[in-house]
Amino acid sequence: MHKWDNTFWMMFILLEAAVILGNIWYFTPIGVIIGFALIAVALARFGDHLFHKKNSTILDENTNSIERVKGWLNNQHQLTQGIKDLHEYRFHRMEKKKIALDEKMEKNYRELAGKIIDVENRLNLVSRALISQKSVAPEPMQVVEKPVETVRDFFDDVWEKITHLAERDGYVETLSRGVKNSILEIGNNGIKLRSELTKKERFIAKDEFRHFWNKLQGKGKLDLAKDIEDPKMLRLGSVIISFLARLPNVEHDVKPRMLYLKNQDTHNLGTLKRLRKKL
Repeated sequence: MHKWDNTFWMMFILLEAAVILGNIWYFTPIGVIIGFALIAVALARFGDHLFHKKNSTILDENTNSIERVKGWLNNQHQLTQGIKDLHEYRFHRMEKKKIALDEKMEKNYRELAGKIIDVENRLNLVSRALISQKSVAPEPMQVVEKPVETVRDFFDDVWEKITHLAERDGYVETLSRGVKNSILEIGNNGIKLRSELTKKERFIAKDEFRHFWNKLQGKGKLDLAKDIEDPKMLRLGSVIISFLARLPNVEHDVKPRMLYLKNQDTHNLGTLKRLRKKL
């Protein structure tokens, strides 16, 4: 109802009262009846206005209460979401630190294991040299020069296994695509192969095998895509890691192409074993 409706209806009632009084004065019953009827209608309409106004006030109060509750719930939701995001961020940081620490410990362990193996090899050579010197009695009055014994490179054992596999099997298949490479020639300084897919021949030198082995032994693992920067080495990498993966103490993965050096033999020479990752 408009704000001027109250004044209108009050004036309407007064006007009808004047009409009624005028009709009573002139003794016209019909005019009196019509006037009272109009006054009743005006009073009923005015009562509806008061009732509607009261209901509107209650409705506005309820609406305001609902809006306040809605605002409180939104604030609680935002606060809960913020706490959840903070916990997820802290958990992610802790997980990254744990992974970095595990990798560092694994790397240090591999380096230490490699050094221990190298020291043991050197000690064995020195022990054999001492035993051989004791078994030979020196001639009297004769100066015997001490023989100089060269320390055997540990990679030589790896190279013997690689050349043995090449000679025994006559071919090697790549890890990811299974492309067969036939062995054409085995020399002291390298291996010559031919790809059955491209029919191209290539020679892989012993020092190139040694480069990959040093990378693997130094870190304990080798990522072909990240750890080999030389483009020429990278082109030969798929064949080289296929040989290294068939060593008894080396496991592999395909996506990405990775090698993992183990402390002990986990499979037979010439076979493959895929690394079982921890969940």
